[in-house]
Amino acid sequence: GDLMRARRRFNGASVWQLLDSAGLLYDPSLREPFLPKIVVASDADGYAVVIAGGEIEPRFLAAPFIVATRDAGGPLSESDGGLRMIAPHDLAGARSVKAIASLDVRDA
Repeated sequence: GDLMRARRRFNGASVWQLLDSAGLLYDPSLREPFLPKIVVASDADGYAVVIAGGEIEPRFLAAPFIVATRDAGGPLSESDGGLRMIAPHDLAGARSVKAIASLDVRDA
C-alpha cells in the first residue's frame, strides 16, 4: 500500500519577501531584470543550493521558498538550526536547507 508521510507546517517569510525587504531594487526600464539572477542559499558548513530567479519572481513561477523561523510547535529547534529554508513544492527535500546562513543574489 501507499505510505503517507506526515508533513510539518512551517511559518516564516518567503525568499522573495526577504530580498525585497533587504532593498533589492529593480530598474523598471529593464526587461525582466530578475530572470538572469540566481539566489544561492547556504548553511554555515558550506552546503549550498540554487534558486533560479524565475522560480521566485511573482510574475513567473512564484514558487514559495520560505525561510522558516517556526513550525506548528513553536520556534524551530536547534536541530533545524533556528532558520530553515523550505521548498515545499520540491518532490525531494535536498533544497530544504537547515541552519541557513546566507542568501546571495548573483548573475546567472
